[in-house]
Amino acid sequence: MKKFSLFFILAVFMASSFNSAYSQRHERNRERYTFDIKDFVEKRNIYLTEKLSLTAEEVEKFLPIDNELMRKKFEIGRDCHQLGRKIRNNKKSTEEEYAALLKCREEVKAKHFELEKEYMEKFKEVLSNEKMILYESAAKDFLDEYMKDNRKD
Repeated sequence: MKKFSLFFILAVFMASSFNSAYSQRHERNRERYTFDIKDFVEKRNIYLTEKLSLTAEEVEKFLPIDNELMRKKFEIGRDCHQLGRKIRNNKKSTEEEYAALLKCREEVKAKHFELEKEYMEKFKEVLSNEKMILYESAAKDFLDEYMKDNRKD
């Protein structure tokens, strides 16, 4: 009986220690992955201004249009991201839920493509062809760098 009591006490102690450690780690992860949209937009605007060598006039006209495009793309993808998060957090997701997520992602990609076509026309009114080409790679490069910098512990 003493062995059982000792084992039970040890098991409870280990479980509470594990729970405490898990909670602390989970809290640190939540802090680390908090996304600051204002910071992202400011840094992206500075990055694009430098990489594209935008003039003051181009900055004034281009960045509001680009920020509007980003906001619309985010809004289009929001429901899909929430569905993906729900599925990731639910270990017992069904095939129907996975199918719904795939369909959602396909629809988002199609909507993003249409938005990009629309906004490229607006960008052409402000930027030269050379800067349009630079924009595509600079926007991708910024996102890669931003994500890499913000995933560091």
